[in-house]
Amino acid sequence: EGDSEGAWQSYLAYFIDPDKPHGLEDAFLREILDLLSGMGGIPELSYPSHTSGRFIEVKTEYQSSGDRPDVLILNEGSWYVCAELKVGAKENKTGRGWQTERYAKNDEIVPSGVDEYEQGAYVYIAPADSRDSRSDEFVDIWWRDISERVRSFLSKNATKVPGRTASQLDDFASTIENETAMTEIDSPTKEKKELYFEYY
Repeated sequence: EGDSEGAWQSYLAYFIDPDKPHGLEDAFLREILDLLSGMGGIPELSYPSHTSGRFIEVKTEYQSSGDRPDVLILNEGSWYVCAELKVGAKENKTGRGWQTERYAKNDEIVPSGVDEYEQGAYVYIAPADSRDSRSDEFVDIWWRDISERVRSFLSKNATKVPGRTASQLDDFASTIENETAMTEIDSPTKEKKELYFEYY
């Protein structure tokens, strides 16, 4: 489960980063931001123009005061998106509270601190059968929504996406579809196991 989460995080972070050599520039990032905005995950964000002097930066596993969100999308001085990704693992809890609650309260969860940004948004991406995030600040998105948007993106941009990148995106979507389908089918079995270990 941990391996899947790390791999999916790497996939997503790679394709939304305009600086990576996938040939998409910022096209897939815009696609994902549009998905999140349409589902209420983030407010309407002012996207930087080439002449704005601002730039997009994507960070993974950024550490701050013991917290480590999976993915940060940063538009310098304007807005940030903090994303926590789950595949099989559950949201963890420490003496400081639930993971998403800690992140939402941490003023240093992004470089330079949240006060340096005009807007911020928090997104929790997990399989459809998972429990929602514990924090009201986070909006819950299913991995299925991500895979559907990947398919849509490939369909709309069939002649623009480089062949190797198209194959990688298709593999990413297929992996999500196959693994989440298996997880959701097997969820009653998982629940029985959890109840067994809780009461016996």
